[in-house]
Parts: sequence; structure tokens; C-alpha cells
Amino acid sequence: MNILWDFDGTLFDTYPAFTKTWRGVLGDTPTEEDILKQLKISFHHAFSYFNISEEQIKLFKEKSAALPPEEKPPFPYVEEILKLADKNVIMTHKEREEAIEILEYYNWDKYFTEIVAGDDGFPRKPDTKSYEYLHQKHNIDLAIGDRELDIIPARKLGIKTCLFQNNAKGADYYLDKYEDFVVILLAEYFEFDLGGDDISRKTKETGFLPLDQALESIQAKKDPAIVRNLLFQKNAAEKAKRYNKEISDLYQRLLPFKPE
Repeated sequence: MNILWDFDGTLFDTYPAFTKTWRGVLGDTPTEEDILKQLKISFHHAFSYFNISEEQIKLFKEKSAALPPEEKPPFPYVEEILKLADKNVIMTHKEREEAIEILEYYNWDKYFTEIVAGDDGFPRKPDTKSYEYLHQKHNIDLAIGDRELDIIPARKLGIKTCLFQNNAKGADYYLDKYEDFVVILLAEYFEFDLGGDDISRKTKETGFLPLDQALESIQAKKDPAIVRNLLFQKNAAEKAKRYNKEISDLYQRLLPFKPE
């Protein structure tokens, strides 16, 4: 699977730091909740919504860029997905130097084949040009972002999409926690159609009970935690090794998402 990632709010939990920085520029009003709500649409939208001056925008950008990487931590379980993917690429409005600094701090630069950054000259999202460039080079299978503008270009290009911590309509997949990525892996592997009210699949039962129960729970739209618990019930991963090579190999890929 080749994955295109957004950066802020998708790979890294940067919004808490951004929100505090914003309040440092604007003062005690508006609330952090209102700031976050507008930032999750887009930074340009927030600039307009709060009617802030060019000088304030410059100050916010300078303060945000100066935040140390330890205040911009990665989300849990993202690294497990990066390791599983065949290719990872990034499209971000963040300037390249800042993005590289954060990736290198967490030793994550090794996971990414290519980065398109805000100072590379591409139009801003939701324009499709940066996505077209990456798709033509890397044949993207899935685009993951936390805002609608992250998935709009992918949809226009026929790329499957995943919204993270955002329930806006239009995505193929939704995640609140990356440990639930196992549902996407299973859905792709077994050719589920998760769109619409009725979830269909093209493949038949595998005959391996824990896996079939997990797949049935996906069709029934059960909570992803239930899917994971069924998938790994009663030493299922060990039993899969004795079942057949295909099931064994699949479980080896899914092991990073095993409930603790």
C-alpha cells in the first residue's frame, strides 16, 4: 500500500501547540476550542475568520516554527503503519526545513520516499496539482488527512481517502485512533466496500474462525476495538501460523495492532 500523508494533525499532534501559540498572539479570546475548530478547516480560513492582521499572521508563523519538536509529538501507532506501507509520501503546507527537522528529531525521515512541502511551489490544497505529481510518481493507494481539504484532491483523482479525527462526509475510511488501522488493512485485503448503509465484500469466508468473526464484525459496523479483539482472540496469531501461509502472513502484518 502506497500512502500519501498530511503532516500537521495527521502524522503529528501539532494542534495543541498551535492553539496555545495562537492564543499567545490573539490574547485570551477567542477560546482554545474555537481556535482549534477554525484551524481544523484550514489555517487560511482561521486567519480570515478571526480577522487577524498580516503582522499577527507573521508572528504566529514565526512562533509556530520556533516550537521545539518535542512539542509536536507523533500520534500513537502511526509508526506501525509507516513500517507496513510499501511507500509513504507527504504533502504539507509546512515549509520543508521545519518538516524535515521534526521528522529527523523522531528518526522518521527514513520512512518517507518523497515530501512535497509548502515552499515547493505547488498550489495549496485543495488544488490537485501536488497530489497529481505524487500519484503519477508513486501510484498512491490511500490519502490520509485530518481535514476535508486533505481528501478533496485525492477524491478528484480517484484515490481512496481516510479522514483522521474528523467525521465530515466524503471519505472512504474514518479513524479516531491509528491502532484501528487494522480495519482498513482488512477491508483492503478482503475487498470490502464500506460505502453506503450496507457493507459488502467480494471474498468468501476464510475458514479461520477468529479472522472470519473479525470480518463479520466489520460488515456489521462494529467498533474497531471489537474487530481487533475478535481478530486476536485465544492466541489466534499463534494458531494462524499452523493454519496456512496466507493467513499466517496476514497475521504477521497485523500483529502491531494486537490489543495489549
